[in-house]
This record gives sequence, structure tokens and C-alpha cells, in this order.
Amino acid sequence: MVEVDIDKILERSEQKEIKKKTNKNSPLIISIAAVVLAACLVSIVIILTVRGESSTDYMPLQNGEKCTYNRTGKSPEEWDVMDKQKNINGYVCQAINKIDKETNLSYQDYYCVGDAGIVRVAYSDNFGDIKEMQMGVLPARIKVGEEFTAGKIRDKVIYAKIVSKEKMSTMVGDVESIKVEYNADPYYKDTIWFGKGIGVVKEVDGLTNEERTLISVEK
Repeated sequence: MVEVDIDKILERSEQKEIKKKTNKNSPLIISIAAVVLAACLVSIVIILTVRGESSTDYMPLQNGEKCTYNRTGKSPEEWDVMDKQKNINGYVCQAINKIDKETNLSYQDYYCVGDAGIVRVAYSDNFGDIKEMQMGVLPARIKVGEEFTAGKIRDKVIYAKIVSKEKMSTMVGDVESIKVEYNADPYYKDTIWFGKGIGVVKEVDGLTNEERTLISVEK
């Protein structure tokens, strides 16, 4: 006589019922997951809209990055982000060495990233004496329409504004960029486009009409 294992039969029956319920509830679970994911994406968009993106997205100051620019009426210029940071009067700075490709003469700008955003703290010529001259390049968060005070030139305040976001066509491809205008008439007028993940992709001096345009990037 064959013995019947009641426990096993009951266990299998329970498993079938669980599987049926799971299969029945699967569309509901998927729908709930989709709603949660959509809500998360909407939250991210709202956060980026209200708070803005980080300025370091548009001026990353990545060690070893080399950008080469064409300049109106001048030889090309290479910007090399230096590997070593430098302490200048308590500010931990990242230096960009800017080299004239024809003469090999260079100048250095020293940038600090902090709560105030990205600030150029000082500069030097050919790695000579470091001279302090602070200028706010970008605020901590990027929001179109944002206005900020960048610094002073000849006792004239430099006012700056994040004018727009643009997709720029460059020699390194299409780049998502922000356009920033700086103005201290009659001494200073500059417009810079900062590319996401790159840094400066174009610069136009409003007083001389000289342009600097990106032609290559090495990382």
C-alpha cells in the first residue's frame, strides 16, 4: 500500500496558491515600481531646478586635463590643469598653467572651490611671484538668471549673470554649456561659455572682440 505524504501535498498546494497570488499581483507591483521611479525622477528634476547644478560640473578642474584653444590673431594656447594643489593664504588652490604655444611663455591662474563657488584667488607669470586678485568665476550652484558679484577692477564692481544654457557645437563635439556674462564698464566685459565636464569652451572679450575657442581636450 502506497503511503500518502499529506504534509508534502499541503506544502505543494500552498506553493501553488502563493505562485498564483504572486502572478496575479505582478502587474500591480510593476505599476507601483514605475510610479515610485517616476516620482524619484520628478524629485531629482525639482531639486536641480530649485537648487541648481553644482558649478564643478561646468568647471571640473580635473588633474591632468589639457585643453587647447584657438585665439583671434594670436597663436594657440594650451591650458594644463596641474597635478599638485597649492596653499595660498589658507586657500587650497588648483592651478591652471596657460601656455602660449608659439612663445612657450605662460601664466598661471589659481582656483579655489568652496561654499562661495569657484573663485580665482591669484595669478602668476611663468611660475614667478604669486599675486592675489580674487574673482568669483561661478557660484556654488548653477541656475539660469542667477546674478552675482564677481569682484572688482579699478574699484569698479564686476557684475555677473548666468544668462542661459546652450548646446554648443565645438571641435570636440556638441557640449552642454552655460553662458555667463561679466561686466564692469568701461574696464571689463567678458562672456564665457562653460562646457559640462570640460570647463571653458569659448570666451569673448567684449572690449577687444578677441575670441578664445576650444579645439581639443585631453584627459
